Amino acid sequence: MLLEEFDFEYAKRELLNACQHTETKAQATTLLSSLYLSRSESDRLTSIHYAKQAIELDPLNKDNHSLLNIASNAHVWDWCATHHSDYIDYYKQFTKQHPDYSMGYEWLISNLIQDNRLEEAKDVLLKMKPYQDECHLLLYKGWLLRKAGQLEEAEKCWNSMIKEDDWLSYSFRADVHASLAEYDNAIACYK
Repeated sequence: MLLEEFDFEYAKRELLNACQHTETKAQATTLLSSLYLSRSESDRLTSIHYAKQAIELDPLNKDNHSLLNIASNAHVWDWCATHHSDYIDYYKQFTKQHPDYSMGYEWLISNLIQDNRLEEAKDVLLKMKPYQDECHLLLYKGWLLRKAGQLEEAEKCWNSMIKEDDWLSYSFRADVHASLAEYDNAIACYK
């Protein structure tokens, strides 16, 4: 959805005003982040539109393809363009300050695994153990094993997280299947 500049500016003014008051500051700050994210999403879609037009006009111009790639958040093998070091550093500090907030560990470990920083991810898995349920721990352990090339062990780990009356365990297992393009298995678990 395209966010008009007038609407953005109005909402920004109102939220900045709300940030001046102690009782509304936290919620207003959250809404400011959401507002800027909405605008960036709108701008991203506009960028994709113009990048595609630029490719049609100049199909061999690498810059046009790079712009489409970046705006589309498409995959690229260039580590410098895809690593999550700043994000990881932020959540390393966050989990030190808020060690009992389990979601902080999840955002940290997911990106460590994605960036192949597996030894660090193993340490985080141990640190999050007191604050997280077994299903979540097995999910991340499975991803660690898979990234390390231990495919059979990862499958065993993920299968062991399934509990008969636990919808979340089936949902997690389905998400794993879907991310590995095992769509029939994903559908069965989702059902």
